[in-house]
Amino acid sequence: MVSDPGDDIVINGTSGSSGSSGSSGTSGVNGTSGSSGSSGTSSTSGFGNDFAYDESNTQSTTTSTTFQQKVTLQVSNLLSSGTYRIGWYCEMRTDTIADFMYMRVQQDDTTTLCEPVIEPKDTDNYYPLSGFAYVELVTSTTYDFDLDYRSENGDDTYIRNARLEFWRVE
Repeated sequence: MVSDPGDDIVINGTSGSSGSSGSSGTSGVNGTSGSSGSSGTSSTSGFGNDFAYDESNTQSTTTSTTFQQKVTLQVSNLLSSGTYRIGWYCEMRTDTIADFMYMRVQQDDTTTLCEPVIEPKDTDNYYPLSGFAYVELVTSTTYDFDLDYRSENGDDTYIRNARLEFWRVE
Protein backbone atom coordinates (compact mmCIF):
# COMPACT_ATOMS: atom_id res chain seq x y z
CA MET A 1 0.00 0.00 0.00
CA VAL A 2 1.25 3.49 -0.86
CA SER A 3 -0.06 6.31 1.27
CA ASP A 4 1.48 9.69 1.94
CA PRO A 5 -1.15 12.01 3.44
CA GLY A 6 1.48 14.59 4.40
CA ASP A 7 2.34 15.64 0.85
CA ASP A 8 0.59 18.72 -0.48
CA ILE A 9 0.37 19.65 -4.16
CA VAL A 10 1.24 23.25 -5.05
CA ILE A 11 -0.82 24.13 -8.11
CA ASN A 12 0.57 27.65 -8.69
CA GLY A 13 4.13 26.52 -9.49
CA THR A 14 7.46 27.91 -8.40
CA SER A 15 6.86 31.56 -9.22
CA GLY A 16 3.43 31.93 -7.72
CA SER A 17 0.19 32.79 -9.47
CA SER A 18 1.28 36.27 -10.59
CA GLY A 19 4.76 35.52 -11.95
CA SER A 20 8.22 36.69 -10.93
CA SER A 21 7.96 40.31 -12.08
CA GLY A 22 4.31 41.17 -11.43
CA SER A 23 2.84 42.93 -8.43
CA SER A 24 2.93 39.64 -6.55
CA GLY A 25 6.33 38.49 -7.92
CA THR A 26 9.26 36.78 -6.25
CA SER A 27 9.12 38.93 -3.13
CA GLY A 28 5.34 39.41 -3.14
CA VAL A 29 2.55 37.51 -1.50
CA ASN A 30 2.31 34.81 -4.18
CA GLY A 31 5.96 34.65 -5.36
CA THR A 32 8.57 32.00 -4.69
CA SER A 33 8.92 33.14 -1.11
CA GLY A 34 5.21 33.90 -0.72
CA SER A 35 2.37 31.84 0.62
CA SER A 36 1.54 30.05 -2.65
CA GLY A 37 5.04 29.52 -4.09
CA SER A 38 7.07 26.36 -3.88
CA SER A 39 8.73 27.46 -0.65
CA GLY A 40 5.55 28.93 0.82
CA THR A 41 2.96 27.36 3.07
CA SER A 42 0.77 24.97 1.14
CA SER A 43 -2.92 24.64 1.82
CA THR A 44 -4.01 21.44 3.57
CA SER A 45 -7.37 21.48 1.83
CA GLY A 46 -6.09 21.36 -1.76
CA PHE A 47 -6.67 18.96 -4.60
CA GLY A 48 -4.64 15.77 -4.35
CA ASN A 49 -4.09 15.71 -0.59
CA ASP A 50 -4.60 12.53 1.44
CA PHE A 51 -3.60 10.29 -1.47
CA ALA A 52 -3.84 6.57 -0.74
CA TYR A 53 -3.64 3.50 -2.98
CA ASP A 54 -3.80 -0.27 -2.68
CA GLU A 55 -3.80 -3.10 -5.19
CA SER A 56 -3.93 -6.86 -5.57
CA ASN A 57 -2.60 -7.91 -8.97
CA THR A 58 -2.59 -11.67 -8.46
CA GLN A 59 -5.44 -13.70 -9.88
CA SER A 60 -8.03 -14.86 -7.36
CA THR A 61 -10.86 -17.31 -7.96
CA THR A 62 -14.17 -17.95 -6.23
CA THR A 63 -17.20 -20.15 -6.70
CA SER A 64 -19.00 -18.35 -3.88
CA THR A 65 -22.33 -16.70 -4.55
CA THR A 66 -21.66 -14.25 -1.69
CA PHE A 67 -19.23 -11.37 -2.18
CA GLN A 68 -15.53 -12.01 -1.43
CA GLN A 69 -13.10 -9.17 -0.73
CA LYS A 70 -10.31 -8.76 -3.26
CA VAL A 71 -8.70 -5.52 -2.07
CA THR A 72 -9.34 -3.13 0.84
CA LEU A 73 -8.11 0.43 1.31
CA GLN A 74 -8.29 2.06 4.75
CA VAL A 75 -7.92 5.82 5.12
CA SER A 76 -7.80 7.80 8.35
CA ASN A 77 -6.42 11.03 9.80
CA LEU A 78 -7.60 13.06 6.82
CA LEU A 79 -6.11 16.56 6.69
CA SER A 80 -9.53 18.16 6.26
CA SER A 81 -13.19 17.36 5.73
CA GLY A 82 -14.52 17.63 2.20
CA THR A 83 -15.07 15.87 -1.12
CA TYR A 84 -12.87 12.90 -1.94
CA ARG A 85 -12.62 10.68 -5.02
CA ILE A 86 -12.40 6.89 -4.77
CA GLY A 87 -11.42 5.18 -8.02
CA TRP A 88 -11.32 1.49 -8.88
CA TYR A 89 -10.18 -0.90 -11.58
CA CYS A 90 -10.16 -4.69 -12.00
CA GLU A 91 -10.30 -7.39 -14.66
CA MET A 92 -12.75 -10.32 -14.42
CA ARG A 93 -13.71 -13.46 -16.31
CA THR A 94 -15.73 -16.63 -15.71
CA ASP A 95 -15.63 -20.24 -16.91
CA THR A 96 -19.09 -20.21 -18.46
CA ILE A 97 -21.04 -17.72 -20.55
CA ALA A 98 -24.21 -18.82 -18.75
CA ASP A 99 -22.97 -17.28 -15.47
CA PHE A 100 -22.94 -13.55 -14.65
CA MET A 101 -19.98 -11.96 -12.86
CA TYR A 102 -20.58 -9.53 -10.01
CA MET A 103 -18.25 -6.82 -8.68
CA ARG A 104 -18.91 -4.07 -6.16
CA VAL A 105 -17.14 -1.25 -4.37
CA GLN A 106 -18.30 -0.41 -0.86
CA GLN A 107 -17.55 2.16 1.80
CA ASP A 108 -17.40 0.71 5.33
CA ASP A 109 -19.17 -2.49 4.17
CA THR A 110 -22.49 -0.61 4.24
CA THR A 111 -22.62 1.92 1.39
CA THR A 112 -22.41 0.48 -2.11
CA LEU A 113 -20.70 2.91 -4.50
CA CYS A 114 -20.83 0.65 -7.56
CA GLU A 115 -22.21 -2.81 -8.39
CA PRO A 116 -21.97 -3.76 -12.06
CA VAL A 117 -23.17 -7.14 -13.32
CA ILE A 118 -21.32 -8.52 -16.34
CA GLU A 119 -22.75 -11.05 -18.77
CA PRO A 120 -19.70 -12.52 -20.52
CA LYS A 121 -19.82 -13.44 -24.21
CA ASP A 122 -16.76 -15.67 -24.04
CA THR A 123 -14.68 -17.38 -21.36
CA ASP A 124 -11.20 -16.59 -22.71
CA ASN A 125 -11.05 -12.85 -22.17
CA TYR A 126 -10.91 -10.72 -19.06
CA TYR A 127 -13.42 -7.87 -18.87
CA PRO A 128 -12.05 -4.57 -17.50
CA LEU A 129 -14.22 -2.77 -14.95
CA SER A 130 -13.42 0.73 -13.73
CA GLY A 131 -15.01 3.85 -12.37
CA PHE A 132 -15.01 6.37 -9.56
CA ALA A 133 -17.31 8.02 -7.05
CA TYR A 134 -17.20 11.22 -5.03
CA VAL A 135 -17.77 10.91 -1.29
CA GLU A 136 -18.08 13.53 1.47
CA LEU A 137 -15.80 12.61 4.39
CA VAL A 138 -14.80 14.15 7.73
CA THR A 139 -11.41 14.22 9.43
CA SER A 140 -12.14 12.34 12.64
CA THR A 141 -13.25 9.02 11.13
CA THR A 142 -11.50 5.96 9.67
CA TYR A 143 -12.96 4.76 6.37
CA ASP A 144 -12.65 1.38 4.69
CA PHE A 145 -13.20 0.97 0.96
CA ASP A 146 -13.26 -2.48 -0.57
CA LEU A 147 -13.60 -4.10 -3.96
CA ASP A 148 -15.54 -7.38 -3.83
CA TYR A 149 -16.50 -10.02 -6.40
CA ARG A 150 -18.66 -13.14 -6.65
CA SER A 151 -20.11 -15.80 -8.91
CA GLU A 152 -23.75 -16.05 -9.91
CA ASN A 153 -24.33 -19.83 -9.76
CA GLY A 154 -21.17 -21.27 -8.24
CA ASP A 155 -19.04 -21.46 -11.39
CA ASP A 156 -15.44 -20.26 -11.25
CA THR A 157 -15.14 -16.47 -11.38
CA TYR A 158 -11.68 -14.90 -11.69
CA ILE A 159 -10.41 -11.44 -10.79
CA ARG A 160 -6.98 -9.83 -11.17
CA ASN A 161 -5.28 -6.41 -11.25
CA ALA A 162 -7.68 -4.98 -8.66
CA ARG A 163 -6.89 -1.43 -7.56
CA LEU A 164 -8.37 1.25 -5.34
CA GLU A 165 -7.12 4.85 -5.25
CA PHE A 166 -8.20 7.78 -3.11
CA TRP A 167 -7.52 11.53 -2.97
CA ARG A 168 -9.05 14.87 -2.03
CA VAL A 169 -10.94 16.79 -4.72
CA GLU A 170 -12.10 19.90 -2.85
